[in-house]
This record gives sequence, structure tokens and C-alpha cells, in this order.
Amino acid sequence: LQRPSTPRRVSHTHTHTHTHTHTHTHTLMLSPCSVQSAEGMATFIAKVGGEPIPSVKWMKGKWRQLTHGGRISIEQRGSEAKMEIREVTKSDSGQYRCVATNKHGEIECGVDMHVDEKKGATQLEGDLRFNDPMTPSKQKSPQEEKDIDIVELLRNVDPKEYEKYARMYGITDYRGLLQAIEQLKKEKAEENWIVRPLRDQHVKPKAAATFKCELFKDTPNWKWLKGENEITLSDKVEIKKEGKELTLTIKNCQPEDVAEYSMEVEGRVYTAKLTLGEFLSRPQSQEVVEGEQAEFSCSVSKDSFEVRWMKDEQELQSGDKYQMLSDGKRRRLVIKSCELKDEGGYLVVIGNTRASADLTVLGNPCPHHLLMPPLFETSHLQRSVRVCPLEKLRIVTPLKDTEAKEGQEVVLNCEVNTEGAKAKWLRNNETVFESSKYVMVQRDNVFSLRIRDAQKGDETNYSLTLTNQRGEQAQSDCNLSIKGSWVRNHGDL
Repeated sequence: LQRPSTPRRVSHTHTHTHTHTHTHTHTLMLSPCSVQSAEGMATFIAKVGGEPIPSVKWMKGKWRQLTHGGRISIEQRGSEAKMEIREVTKSDSGQYRCVATNKHGEIECGVDMHVDEKKGATQLEGDLRFNDPMTPSKQKSPQEEKDIDIVELLRNVDPKEYEKYARMYGITDYRGLLQAIEQLKKEKAEENWIVRPLRDQHVKPKAAATFKCELFKDTPNWKWLKGENEITLSDKVEIKKEGKELTLTIKNCQPEDVAEYSMEVEGRVYTAKLTLGEFLSRPQSQEVVEGEQAEFSCSVSKDSFEVRWMKDEQELQSGDKYQMLSDGKRRRLVIKSCELKDEGGYLVVIGNTRASADLTVLGNPCPHHLLMPPLFETSHLQRSVRVCPLEKLRIVTPLKDTEAKEGQEVVLNCEVNTEGAKAKWLRNNETVFESSKYVMVQRDNVFSLRIRDAQKGDETNYSLTLTNQRGEQAQSDCNLSIKGSWVRNHGDL
């Protein structure tokens, strides 16, 4: 019998995320495990202490937690924890651990037990030795004069091979075979296959979400699930296995990717959630001329999201001045007949998430005539000159969210207020170049992007940046959605 020689104590072991500001001399303690042997039975006893009294669990080996039932009896009365194993067999040999836990931490002690199935009295020679009668799950092999432990024989065997191994070792005790199979099923159900658990992922739209987990031992029987459907490799999905670490990456996350994702390993399922940031696109700052209307727009990740528009921390209400519009995922605020007092910062709010943009109102370009000094020194001629400031670059008709079917040509249009602006198209924040796939056209103040033979891979965010000779800039963006021309299997992302 191997065991620690002195009690082990822990002061203020932090295994929880909160911190205790008070101090205890002994918050958790555990005396060495003791083992008592009687014929065919082993009794493990441990003394625990602490405030509060710790709860105790018994483990065999590194991973298997023992539970009350069958040959095993487990009880805890105050500071004494006891476990009894009746009808011990050779397969009960191994290391046993008593693990005590309270809010201050966790501590354990261990003992090794060896059962030697020899006839005669129980012996203690450093190990624990018992004389054990034959059990239904053990029998003599006709091939060799020694007992076969059916549970240990089949422990690492594929269930499809059980019958083959039973014939190979001449096992005819079918009742014992069934008992062994049931025991293995119970053990497998109790095993925790994940060492490092899955964590929920909350990412921004168009970003990548990565789920990771680590197995406690290698096995080929694992798969990733979205909901109840198995996930397979694609341009959208990346699956990696490096040793015991498994990784699932969802690229360019969109609202349809929001779901529960699971790792199923050896019949056990471990689940985490993917959620998306509230805004797919945020409102852009605007400049308008006094008397014109201004429009802020944004896209949200769920059709059901309700937004609030605010200015100076005051919520705006629909009426003669403001109009709030909702169309699918697009949300818009229209400010009618802008005045100088309408200038300032505007907010769009979803829950605790905010996005902001500024409104600049330019004075009327020609409010009155400004008299300039005479151009000619004459007694009868004086000229007045109308001076009008140049109008700043701004978006008149922004890009709009577009939905198309696979194979169609998509046209995105944007109109500005003045000529001479240079355009730059971007796809998911990367520059789009003229090609057989993309055609860029400008007619007067309207800029267009044609996307030929639209496919699912073209589904993303598109934006247009415009710059004039004075260095002024204006920008607009939209989202493109592509629907398949046939019904897809929803199990595939």
C-alpha cells in the first residue's frame, strides 16, 4: 500500500474566477487514504476538513470517476468519506484517488491497490492482495491455464470485433460477456473525452470564428456538427486535427452562420454557440446643403433587430422632421429639410451596442449677392458679382443591399452630386480590379459595378470610395446575397 505520510493542506487555493479577500489558516485539508481489507472486499477511508466541509469524489486512474452502485458503495458522513468495493477481482487493481473540493480549491490523495488472485488468506505486502472467487465476467481460457478478464480484454476493441475476440479466446460464458459489454458502455458514458472545453464565439460580421477542443486521448470517432447536421470541408469551413487538438474555423461569418456548433466524440456531444456582432455595416458621416434632406443607413445581422436613433442622447421620433425606415436588414434615418441646428453626432443603438456618424450642414451656396470692388474706374459702370462656394462631394443615391440568384448579372449603382470624382471599388475591404468577372462603368455622376455570373462566393460586402481633386471623400457600401438556383442540403454550410 503506497500513500502519503502526512496530511496535505492548501491555504487559499484559487481555482475559481473570484478572489477571497479574507484569509483562513486551513481552508481545505485531506488526511492520507487508508485501506482495510476483508475477504473479497476493499474499504477505502479518507478524512477531510475545511470550511465548508469539502465534497468528495473517488477516481480510478486519471480519468474514471467511480459512482455508487453494483459492487461499489460510496458514502460521506461529515468529515469521513468511505468507499467499499465488494467481490474484488484482478481488474480492480490500480491507483485510486480521493479528491476533495470546496470553494477554496481542490486536493487529493492516492493509494495503489493490487489484487493477486491466489488461494489463501489475504496478504499485505506493500500491495493489497485478495483471494477472489470466480465472477460471471471471468472464466478459464481453454487455450491457457489462466483467468481472462473479459472487460479488460474488450476495453480497447472495436465493438464490431467483440464476437471475433470471444471466439478467439474461447469465451462461452455469454452472460458474463453481456455483463462485460454493459460495463464498458457505462464506463464510456462516464468518460469525459474533452480536456479543454469548447468556448462560445462572438465575432464581428465577415470575421472568422474558430472553435477549439482537446481530446484526452486519440480516437478516430469524432465529427463537427452544426445543429444536428455533420459539417464537411468547404471553401467556407476549415477543419484541422493536430495531435489531440481539433479546430473548426467558420470563415466570413454571416447571419446564417449563427447557430450551435458541437464536437461529437465517441457518442458524447460538447456544444458551444456562435453569435454575430449586431452591425453588418455602420452609418457613414454625411454632408448636405441647407434645405436638403440627409440619410443615414446601416445593416444589422438579424431581420428582427430593432434599432433606436438618437441625437444628443435624446431618442428621435418619427414625424415631420424624422423618418425611420426598416427593410430586411437595412435600417435608415431620414432627416428632412436640414438646418444648421441639425448638425452634430447621430447614434443608432441596438441593446448596449452603438454606432455613430456625423452630419454636416453647409450653408446655402448663394444666399445673397456679394458686391466686389469695381472692375473699371468709370463714372457710370459698376458690376456686382455672384460668388458661390464650390459644393462639397457627397452621395446622392447610395448603394443598396442586393439579392440575386446564382448565374445572374448583378449591377451595383451609386450617384454623387458633382462630376470629376475618382472611384475605387472594394470587395470585403479588398480592391476590385477590372476583369471578365467585374466591369466598372461611369455615366455622368453615376458609378456602376457589374458582377457577371454571380456565385455563392460573390456573397459579401461591397463598397465604393470616391475622391475629388480637392481631396474630399465620400463612401457608400452594401451587402450582396446570392440564392442558389436549386435546393441545397442545409447540412452543408
